[in-house]
Amino acid sequence: MNKQDCGDFQELWSRELARLGLHARLFRHACGMEVLSLENGDRENWFSACFPTTPTDDSGVAHIIEHVVLGGSRRYPVKDPFMEMVKSSMASFINAMTYPDYTLYPVASTNRRDFFNLVDVYWDAIFHPNLSTDGLRQEGWHYELAQPGELSSPLCVNGIVLNEMRAVTVELNTIIDQELNRRLLPDTPRAFESGGRPEAISTLSDQAFYDFYRRHYHPSRAKICFWGDIPTAEKLSYLSRQLAEMSELLAPAVSPPPLPPRQRQKRWASPRRQRVTFAPELSEEQSDQAGAWVMACFLHDDMDPLLDLAFELLDYLLLGDAAAPLQKALLSSGLGDSLVDSGYDNESIESFFRIGMTGCPPENFPALERLVRNCLAEQLRSGFSPAKLQTALRQFRLEQQEIGEDHCLSVFEDVFSSWIHGGDPLLYVDNAAAYAEFSAKLAAQPRFLEELLERNVLNNPHTLYLELVPDRSLQAQRLAEEAARMAAIRAGLNVEELRRIDADAAALKARQEAPNRPEDLARLPRLRREDLPQELPPFPCQREVLPAGQILLRPEFFSNGVSYLQLAYPLSLFPSELLPALPFHFHLATQVGIVGRSYDVMAEKLAAATASIRFRPLIGHDIRSEKAALGAYVIISLSALEECFPDALALLRERLQLTIFDERKRCHELLRQNWSQLRDGLLENGQNLAITRAAAGLSPLTSLVESWRGVEYAVAAKRKARDFAREFGALQEQCRAIQAILMEQAPPAAAYVGGDAGLRACRDFLRGYAEIPASATLSLPVRTACPPIGRREALLVNGDVGFCARVMSAPLASSSSSVPLHAYAHMLSCGKLWDEIRVKGGAYGAHCSYDGNLGIVQFSSNSDPQPGRTFDIFAALAQGDFRCDDEDVHAAIIAGIKADERPLRPARACGQALWRELFGWTEERRRTIRRQLFALTPESVQCGVAEFWQQSAGQANDCVVAPGMLANALRYRRLAL
Repeated sequence: MNKQDCGDFQELWSRELARLGLHARLFRHACGMEVLSLENGDRENWFSACFPTTPTDDSGVAHIIEHVVLGGSRRYPVKDPFMEMVKSSMASFINAMTYPDYTLYPVASTNRRDFFNLVDVYWDAIFHPNLSTDGLRQEGWHYELAQPGELSSPLCVNGIVLNEMRAVTVELNTIIDQELNRRLLPDTPRAFESGGRPEAISTLSDQAFYDFYRRHYHPSRAKICFWGDIPTAEKLSYLSRQLAEMSELLAPAVSPPPLPPRQRQKRWASPRRQRVTFAPELSEEQSDQAGAWVMACFLHDDMDPLLDLAFELLDYLLLGDAAAPLQKALLSSGLGDSLVDSGYDNESIESFFRIGMTGCPPENFPALERLVRNCLAEQLRSGFSPAKLQTALRQFRLEQQEIGEDHCLSVFEDVFSSWIHGGDPLLYVDNAAAYAEFSAKLAAQPRFLEELLERNVLNNPHTLYLELVPDRSLQAQRLAEEAARMAAIRAGLNVEELRRIDADAAALKARQEAPNRPEDLARLPRLRREDLPQELPPFPCQREVLPAGQILLRPEFFSNGVSYLQLAYPLSLFPSELLPALPFHFHLATQVGIVGRSYDVMAEKLAAATASIRFRPLIGHDIRSEKAALGAYVIISLSALEECFPDALALLRERLQLTIFDERKRCHELLRQNWSQLRDGLLENGQNLAITRAAAGLSPLTSLVESWRGVEYAVAAKRKARDFAREFGALQEQCRAIQAILMEQAPPAAAYVGGDAGLRACRDFLRGYAEIPASATLSLPVRTACPPIGRREALLVNGDVGFCARVMSAPLASSSSSVPLHAYAHMLSCGKLWDEIRVKGGAYGAHCSYDGNLGIVQFSSNSDPQPGRTFDIFAALAQGDFRCDDEDVHAAIIAGIKADERPLRPARACGQALWRELFGWTEERRRTIRRQLFALTPESVQCGVAEFWQQSAGQANDCVVAPGMLANALRYRRLAL
């Protein structure tokens, strides 16, 4: 690129990153804005704008601004341009995220015109937002009366971010994170919650809100990153044109003053110990939640890639697999149930090392501390063997090479974590120099890692021992305190002030209900019909039938030196009495030993081969069958570095042929860990739990899903963990029976992504089944008991908000109603449900989706302060006369297309190949769906919707996961865990 191609930007440097297939180039504008272009051949192009938004309090102002700026701008003065673009663009990614140190605005698309449309809307939103008090009230917080118009009714506080954080901040993992940051690093910005604490969000004033935006959102503060195959010259030309129109912002007189230097943490002279209480996630009468214990050591606040690499390796060496000394010691100790998020934490410039457990009775805390310190001291004495170090380095390389679903976003996070603090944007992306420096350091100083461990972890005076103790009265106490606080605020208001609050809330609601002006909507950049791809993106895939009859698929996708294999076993191979045990088998079978080899030795061998083995279910129906036969499969997946893949395959064969369930102590550890993780993640998974439970009974497959990952599964998981002595004998026999079937049966279908050598190894692996006949039929009906339809159920949890789900039976994907129902779900998610439940009701999210594989339509909300109102809205959908227009249909067509247009990453390409083979999703079938999509009209959608409501009336279940104060008003039957 010559100087003219750079527009108004100066190129500072250019670098090749061969490992990632990237060419990186850094540019700077005269205003101070810096732009990093990561050039590659990916047709998915990304844009991300980043601003330093270090918090100075817990008000969540950065988080609230992240929401508000996407609510209308100078060029696009509609109420919610973000949702308008979600509705009518081909965005493969569109979001905004608040991190501890910065706020990120990323968008991505595979369509060139759409990409620049998205960038245009985001650019105007972040630099020319229509900031308003209404925006702060809706997205942040506002007072309102519990009964509008009744001045004697209680005073309430509502807001979308407020309700989001009400849900997040009662999760145990969040409590641990917040308490560690606040107590280990009290002098730094990490002591504050950038997302906001509920009790502090309502202290944010209008002035502080506006001041924060003006101080942080100036072009000179922005860091811009691009990714993809659109030429950098085009992207810079776009930015130059935009900046040329911003003379009023770029004038020296309006430039913001420099941000104050970041406060550094003062080092402690000796360790500290602090105890805090928390409310268990389950309601009081159901909870068996014990405490949690964490040891955290402040490491450094320098941007040093050598130290970063060294601590990443220490993390893996101590905790990375079941044979790692610290993980093994903790889980086998019986002092707790499960590890909390442990290891190296470099989420911000202040990094620390943390080790902890949940499910720990407080009387075990001293023993845990002794155990950890003794284990670390023993590791210092014995040192890290060369073989273990090579395994850790190999695992690090795997992590660097693997292209996951969020690969681009992960690269952006690595870029901004150093760049936003004035460092090299590639500091944590290009690891070659750090790797070479580490190798040289280790050669000159063989005990470098041990010395680092001793100085920074074992003997670090800046260490916090955090003890978390459950208090079953805390939730009631907190609710009483909040009620008293609101009553005190109300008592301090006179009648006129109450009238003003009520009038302001009514005015906000009126503005929320007012439609956008047609001329404002017309200003948004939209894709035209001719911009949409008529043909499907290519899915190159080789298909061969091996001598024993197995089908081997090879999707041809770049995998960057990592190999992937997935094997499919029909669920019909397993007797129905074994089906409830399958998820427990999945959890145990990859973590126990084999004949002649204990679980820890097996874990070491798997780690050395970079082998990851996973079991998962795959469910759907065969659209080739006239009766739409229901089908389900057990998928066994393997991934490893290409050079290790033959060894990984040998270990997979051993896992399939030789796995045993005789290590009772290990099995008990794993079952306790499983229940602990389910319980501690209950609120984080509240929406999925409600949907899965509500779907149960509507078809055999939805009931199967409930028994595998819903409330029914959680009940069984708790029983097997807590009553192990009575339960394990039967489970052990079931797992052995499942394993015997896997030993005897050939997988009738397999898919592989990777290099040619790995493909040859896969053929040899599958030919090992030559004497075992493959199953003749790939898709067979699944029979399982179904709970009754028409259920209304509630699972009581602690907190302030709930998760609602209504699920209804619907036609399967092979039905002619399938495409109209997809369109209907999109219209509701981006229209009525979003407006009624999120915008007006204050819930963080509201959604409708149609799942043609399970034959259901689901309506849901999350972080919802008003479940009763939400279920009324769901019920009203059946009564209304649904109408849509050409613009709605055009947006739904775009939504249907973009699901196929998102680039497939290697692991998903492997899974997609199997899905298409097993359930009949041929290219011709998919082309038919696309033709039906383009043929949609308002009339065809309305007809499909009317038919759905007529046929599905009464075929629905409700479930709410919510605190008693919200759920009790619904009078639903209580579920118990």
